[in-house]
Amino acid sequence: MTAWTLTALLLALLMAQLCLWRRGEAGRLALALCAPDDDVKIAPDYPSAGLRARTDTGESVAQEYTRHKLNGNIFMANRLGEELARPLLCGAGSSLFDGVSEENIGQLYFMYGFAVRVAVAQGVENTILADTVRHSFSETVEDHNEHVYDALNDSVSDTVYRLCLADNQCLGNCFAKLCNHDGDSRWIELGMEAYERYYQFAAGLIGKFEFK
Repeated sequence: MTAWTLTALLLALLMAQLCLWRRGEAGRLALALCAPDDDVKIAPDYPSAGLRARTDTGESVAQEYTRHKLNGNIFMANRLGEELARPLLCGAGSSLFDGVSEENIGQLYFMYGFAVRVAVAQGVENTILADTVRHSFSETVEDHNEHVYDALNDSVSDTVYRLCLADNQCLGNCFAKLCNHDGDSRWIELGMEAYERYYQFAAGLIGKFEFK
């Protein structure tokens, strides 16, 4: 092994350790901001709850995509993404986003987008179709309302909510904190109710689309 190869290997190991440390620090920060007094169950990424189907047939991703396109699944996945985005196209005019001031409406937009991503991860079993739905959802919002699209891509809120996903009380605490109403029971309840309402709306819509 040459000196250059050894140096590159050491640098790679150091970078990996740094990434793990930063991820741990981000998690601890999020929990410090939003967690209730009791322990929080941490759920990595958007959990599929065992529903995610794995393609193990030997076919390539391109072949599988072509198959889904030919049988109409890609068309339906794009339509589903557009339908999931529809409430966001009206922005504050939609009844789904009542209850907060203009100052904090972006947090409700993000909560809706977060609930959609979770519902898609759990309700659309095929990876290609789930990715297509998410892409269609984001693209539709971006094309029609750039302000709402920016609110959906709040990386701080995303990190915080992922860590609290298994606990609605924690989600409510996070929502109140991010809306500058830390500890306010009304805002905590609003956050909890909003997530549950958005998730049920998205899951119900997903259930109406039957992929082949």
